[in-house]
Amino acid sequence: MKSEKEIQDRFKILHKQFVEGNCSVSELEELDALMEEHESANSIKSQMHSELEKEEFVKEGAFNKDGLFDKIKSEIDFQSGEKSNKVRKLYINLTRVAAIIISFVLGGAAFYLFQSNFNKEVPVVKFSEIVTPLGAKTKVVLPDGSVVWVNAGSRLKYSNLFNESNRKISLEGEAYFKVAKNKDLPFVVDAYGFLVEAVGTEFNVKAYEEEATIVTSLVEGKVKLNHETEKIAKNVYLNPNHRATFYKSDTHEKSKPRLVINTNVDLTPIIAWRDNQLILDKELLKDLAVKLERMYDCKFHFDADEIRNYEFTGSINNLTLNEIMDVIKISSPIKYNIKGNDVYVRRDEQRSRKFTKY
Repeated sequence: MKSEKEIQDRFKILHKQFVEGNCSVSELEELDALMEEHESANSIKSQMHSELEKEEFVKEGAFNKDGLFDKIKSEIDFQSGEKSNKVRKLYINLTRVAAIIISFVLGGAAFYLFQSNFNKEVPVVKFSEIVTPLGAKTKVVLPDGSVVWVNAGSRLKYSNLFNESNRKISLEGEAYFKVAKNKDLPFVVDAYGFLVEAVGTEFNVKAYEEEATIVTSLVEGKVKLNHETEKIAKNVYLNPNHRATFYKSDTHEKSKPRLVINTNVDLTPIIAWRDNQLILDKELLKDLAVKLERMYDCKFHFDADEIRNYEFTGSINNLTLNEIMDVIKISSPIKYNIKGNDVYVRRDEQRSRKFTKY
């Protein structure tokens, strides 16, 4: 009985001859036998898996499986001279093994061990990243003409295949998208597995790692919502002034759905950050502090939990951190002190009687 290495080596030789068109009928029959024998097939599959792990494969891109198998079948037909039962059997076996190999390739987009024999130029995937640090905002134009405003503490990532075989972009943080129309290549935002798909539209996605939710707000057009791994309702679409909130963790109340959609939402406060504005509607100070930390690259410290629950309504436009804290101080019983990037907030006992706490 042949060893695993001998089987693998023989398969490589036969396969090379096959794709080069140099297989005799007897060699075709030998290749067919390897496909039929259970132990041989497992050995070949193991070798292919090992080879896949050594390579850096394309995760995205077009893969024409039917075209590949047509080429294989054509080679078999050419060598045999007729479509005999043996040739048909071999074709079926090769197809089955090819399907097994595809399952090992991340994304199912690159079938390297076979495809490389027909197409020697396998594209190298490189990624571009747009990182906006705390205390800053960025406006960028993507290769397809789409415009993206990237909020503080956020990151965008897309491959060099963007606008060629796909328009997929990953987001960590918050961004506002004005998508260029292209019906052939839908624009997809991947926020920790939550997928927002659009053709040409404007929407905001908020997906900070430390927050429990991913919030999508549609300004114009239409988007489709999905998830890579989690089960949500099928064919979920948003229309203008709709907001979708997806709960990232399944530890929230099980009686509540993972995806909640609100209609007729005033989106002005949600997208005001693009213009360096804060529009507050009964906003708790603890939530406002998170926004200010991102906007001004600072860290808030409260000496009492009660202070965190003070609430504020109004708008703040293009003010410095000191100016904003002065406004907060006037409208609530607090004192503050800024040392470097740290903001210390404490209760003003003398003025607290004049205010109603939340």
